[in-house]
Amino acid sequence: MGRIAFGIRHRSAALASRRVDPRRRARSACFRPHASRRRPAGGIGSGTSARSAFRTRTVSPGASAVIFAASPATPLNRLQLAWLATLVVLAQVPLWAHLRLWTIVVGSGLVAARIALPADRPLPTRLRRWLLPLLALAVGLAIRWDFGYLLARDPCVAFLFVLVGIKFVEAKSARDGGLLICLALFLALTQFFYGQSIWAATIALPAVLVLGGALAALRDSPATTSEWKAPLAATARMLVQGIPLAALLFIIFPRLAGPLWGAPADAGARSGLSDRMAPGAISELSLSDTVAFRVDFNAPPPPPAQRYWRGPVLSRFDGFEWSMLPWVRRGTLAPPSTRAIVEHPRSLPQPAADDPFANPGPARELAVLGYDHQLLATAPVTQAIRYTLRSTLADSFAARGDTDRRDNLQLPRRNPRTIEFARELKNHAVSDRAYIAAVLDWFRKESFIYTLAPPLLAGDTVDAFLFDTRRGFCEHYA
Repeated sequence: MGRIAFGIRHRSAALASRRVDPRRRARSACFRPHASRRRPAGGIGSGTSARSAFRTRTVSPGASAVIFAASPATPLNRLQLAWLATLVVLAQVPLWAHLRLWTIVVGSGLVAARIALPADRPLPTRLRRWLLPLLALAVGLAIRWDFGYLLARDPCVAFLFVLVGIKFVEAKSARDGGLLICLALFLALTQFFYGQSIWAATIALPAVLVLGGALAALRDSPATTSEWKAPLAATARMLVQGIPLAALLFIIFPRLAGPLWGAPADAGARSGLSDRMAPGAISELSLSDTVAFRVDFNAPPPPPAQRYWRGPVLSRFDGFEWSMLPWVRRGTLAPPSTRAIVEHPRSLPQPAADDPFANPGPARELAVLGYDHQLLATAPVTQAIRYTLRSTLADSFAARGDTDRRDNLQLPRRNPRTIEFARELKNHAVSDRAYIAAVLDWFRKESFIYTLAPPLLAGDTVDAFLFDTRRGFCEHYA
């Protein structure tokens, strides 16, 4: 419903209901003709926004008012949809080599379904309002379940891949087309997350060229939309004009050590300590020379064979990522035999010693001793801490019976080839010791390679490492 806009800030509703007295026109400054502001209502290319327009209507003799009313969105015509479909396909196809099969089927299937629909028959409003958001939510949950994590390169690219297909299905106006072009441009740029070679730039070039044609199609009237050579030529000229600037930026722009979004763990990692580990998500491991901790002994240092510092124990495996158990049960230690002063900057948990024994005092307030003799900080460590510890070199702790066995021997519903292979070795072994020897002997006989730059693993990561790539670093073999 339109609303009347007067040149007054207050009581506009009351004034709108009164009759205008012609004798008071000369003294009244709140009613003014707005003929100079008159513009035709319309969509993109007509001089007004696609969302709203206004027109003038006479309120009384000599006075006029501006009535704001919603302007109907201009639907996409067949040629505009063709430009958008071409752009989306050219943005999606280069990513097929990097995504899971089900993601490709869903994302590209949505695009194919929209192309099959008539251009003048978009999806019903209820379907676009309820079904597509539920589909996006379901895809997000499926990606989280499939990858085991969400905020990283591969799951985010997969979600954007499907999201572009969903947006193309629901696009019905020029405004939707503009948003779809932005999403398709971001999707086309994501292939550079996997490589910055000349080949990657070459396969991204068609999408950039078609992007210019799609923008021109949304801007122009349906009568001129059929022209396709001129938009492509104009886009090509702009790309050629931008080559010198791109070359200059390539020379003077500083090289960044990690991605702009600050997540180097997506495809690379540094050696160190963490409370979780997903070897299949790391394609390059760099050795860090950062100090992990320093130790001063009150007595002469023990021999190197006894200077073993126990790190975090990761007991839970979901098929992709190893992590610590989410709870801590307090434990006890035997009387200590040595004493050490440890300065540890930030790692969690604290790898103080093989079996740490905390002194009564400040150290007990900073950490708790778990039943498995891990010393865990009670709060995140954000700065260097100096504390005193005593350790025992020969100690053991009692298992918790079935609870320990269940926590450490449970298997996820993934990596079926590994599980079947382990069962075969177990069935042929006469004892547990013989079974362990058979596993180690298999690693020695097969052509495994130790490397700090292994290939990324997808799907059943343990199966892919043991039977396909056979290249990894110590976390892969552990």
